Amino acid sequence: RAAGPEGRVWSFEPTADIARRLRDSAALNGFATLRVVEMALGNARGKAFLGRGENDELNRIVATAAQGVAVRMERLDDWIASEPEARGIGFVKLDVEGHEDAVIAGGAEFFAHESPLLMLEISDGQAVRDDALQRLRDIGYESYRLLPEPNILVQFSGPRPDSGVLNLFAAKPDRAEKLAARGLLVRSLPPAMLAESGAVEAFLIALPALAPHREDMRRAMARLLPEGPYAAALRGWLASRDATLPAGVRAASLNAAFDAVRAALAERVTASRLLTAGRIARATGRRSLAAEAAQQIVRTLLDGRPMTLGEPFLPLLPSYEEWASPTGLTGWVGAMAIEAYWRWASFSTYFNDADFGRHDPVDLLRRYGRESAFFERRRQLHAMWRGPAPAPHALLTRRTEDNLNPEFWVR
Repeated sequence: RAAGPEGRVWSFEPTADIARRLRDSAALNGFATLRVVEMALGNARGKAFLGRGENDELNRIVATAAQGVAVRMERLDDWIASEPEARGIGFVKLDVEGHEDAVIAGGAEFFAHESPLLMLEISDGQAVRDDALQRLRDIGYESYRLLPEPNILVQFSGPRPDSGVLNLFAAKPDRAEKLAARGLLVRSLPPAMLAESGAVEAFLIALPALAPHREDMRRAMARLLPEGPYAAALRGWLASRDATLPAGVRAASLNAAFDAVRAALAERVTASRLLTAGRIARATGRRSLAAEAAQQIVRTLLDGRPMTLGEPFLPLLPSYEEWASPTGLTGWVGAMAIEAYWRWASFSTYFNDADFGRHDPVDLLRRYGRESAFFERRRQLHAMWRGPAPAPHALLTRRTEDNLNPEFWVR
């Protein structure tokens, strides 16, 4: 969709049944620009062996036939030479479960002479794959990491990223300059800025969920030490949202907010500080730290422990800036903590790692007045995977921006 009607997207998938499903999906979505290439990429031509993982996201190239099934393999350079339309490629996404260095080696000429922005998986959550990054550095690429909430790439030189960061980006200087001109990339960070405390207060009391608590928020803001780390975290985060500021200032302000909220948590752990820390950590791409903060709030709720919100705090998820729970402030906080933890606890939308004990998170969200087509789909698909399809939920029977294929759920 982003490539537009004149664009071209090639997707390499060596597994026959997955390639077929991808073609079917492209047809159902009307993606005539997507072409599925049924083969693996590597540093040699011929045959390779693909091992099946616990799920198909984890399929990977293996050493012997005993470990997997035979698939066709080509070098990217050879495929490019045979594909006349594959010129001027602007973006490459590389996620091949540890096989990244071999793909780059097999496309050495392409990566040397072309200048795409490259998004590559560099970690399995445990170890960083320095071999692929070093090979790219040798041919002139610099590494960047994404700050998701302002959507800005910042230069990455180490140390190891947060364990929740799976991907880095790489670009040559010419591509980096084009992205920088659009406010999407910064190669060096200027000094950070902090928004005024009054601006933070104005942002918070304008939220529908916090509007009934305006005076409490004002008093809480007044109690904050203006130069303390927690106030700096709130002020730095708000500055990072200011689209009138240069991208570098916004990125620097967000990084400063993260350092400040870590210092604030070292002073004292409160529910308010955990909520703010979760939002800022996710905004900087530190998914696992954000999930830990959300999980602590969820545990407090599920254990029935009191949750004191005596300080100003940020909503964990942007969508909650426009929504107020019919069950009040506790319901608003509870719903967004559950939703954030469920989204962030796992690398993929399988949600395998979120632990809600005996509770169904969809039922918990409903209890707080929050129904979501996104999560209802996940629950329905899990049920269909295990047995007969359940009755379609009303959320899924009508077409909305968050539910594009109601005909699937009612057939």
